[in-house]
Amino acid sequence: MNNEENLEDQTSNATTDSQVARSQDSDQSILPNLPFELITEILLRLPVKSLLKFRCVSKSWLSLTFSSRFIKAHLKLSDDDTEYTHHKVILLDLSHAIVKSCSLQSFLDTPSADLATDVSLPEELVKRSFCMVGSCDGLICLEARYDLYLWNPCTRKCKKLPGPTFEGRPGWFYCVYGFGYDKSSDDYKVVAILAERSKLDGIYRVTQVRIYSISTDSWRSIGNFREGVELDKPGKLFNGKLHWVVRPCVVSINLENEMCEEFELPYYGEHGIDPALGEFEGKFAVLCHHYLTVDVWVMKEYGVKESWTKIFNVIDGDDLWYKFYSPPLFFQKKNGEVVVLHGSILMVYDLKNYPDNNPQLNRFHGYAEANMYVESLVQPWLMMD
Repeated sequence: MNNEENLEDQTSNATTDSQVARSQDSDQSILPNLPFELITEILLRLPVKSLLKFRCVSKSWLSLTFSSRFIKAHLKLSDDDTEYTHHKVILLDLSHAIVKSCSLQSFLDTPSADLATDVSLPEELVKRSFCMVGSCDGLICLEARYDLYLWNPCTRKCKKLPGPTFEGRPGWFYCVYGFGYDKSSDDYKVVAILAERSKLDGIYRVTQVRIYSISTDSWRSIGNFREGVELDKPGKLFNGKLHWVVRPCVVSINLENEMCEEFELPYYGEHGIDPALGEFEGKFAVLCHHYLTVDVWVMKEYGVKESWTKIFNVIDGDDLWYKFYSPPLFFQKKNGEVVVLHGSILMVYDLKNYPDNNPQLNRFHGYAEANMYVESLVQPWLMMD
């Protein structure tokens, strides 16, 4: 779908020709006599749901809210809101076919899956099983049996991406993915990593890496990723880079220069299993599993091994933490409590009284993945002014 077709589709969904004509005739009578700059500032502070409705008010409002400058400014205000007014928690059920969401603000006040309501899926994904690769700027990347989609649940716009092509004909294989934003080129990118099964020992190892760009709508090869490693989860976006665990290290791809980097994980004992990467209060974080215990570490200075610091641990009686595909989510409440959401596990921890208090542990039975997104007008294709 090219950009002209996208704009036509957007315009037709927002309003009909007759509505535009009526709104132009009545602009002066229904709109307040305010400078357009002031109207813009007011609109920037409204939720997406309201903005989608207000596109029918006038042609000028329609054009404004489709402009990339407005969309980026609205995104920044929403993303910087420390009250989490425009943030949503999204949950994927065990069938990997039903999605629910709720306000993050409400979720932190009353942590419960009962707050979540059904989310309308794109037609292409109805009755299909899929996983969440990642979320960035209101866009969610989904993978359904090697089909990739970029989806904005607020605007309900969805784009199916062309599939990555790999050299040769791999036998037994699987792919892991990552999704993020390249600030230097104002571009959204998806990384696909192919892991093939060795005929010698049966172990799956990375052999090829491809990267997709919205601006070019195409894939190309990345040749500097460390081959021969075993991956099984989507990349964690942090600081403009996608990260994967390759014990005893974290390997990353910088979305700006597309170079591979790595640093060491904290030492968390001989029996730690399957660390999960996250972000806590703007710091890179990792959950390290020890069967019945989960340690939470943060890297106070990104990339510096010596700055790893353990902030708390959790004693968990049934050892389910390591089984989840999605990354852990950390939230700091105003009262100092920390909320950790990982798959179907919810933990509320009071750091002020650590280590004397016990965390509150809850299970969201019936859910397999959890993620977070910010409400935005960002479209899953190249935006044009």
